Amino acid sequence: MMKDFVLACQDNEDISNLKKEVESFSTCFPMPGFDPTNLSSNLNPSE
Repeated sequence: MMKDFVLACQDNEDISNLKKEVESFSTCFPMPGFDPTNLSSNLNPSE
C-alpha cells in the first residue's frame, strides 16, 4: 500500500540523502515568476 511505502521512505537514509541532493541541485535554477529579492517583504504583510 502507498501508506506503507511512504512510511518506509521516511526512515530510509538513501531516500533522505537523495532528497537533500535534489533540493541542493534545484536551488541552482531560478523559478519563473519568482523574485527572491522580494521575499522578505512578501512575508510581512504589515509593510
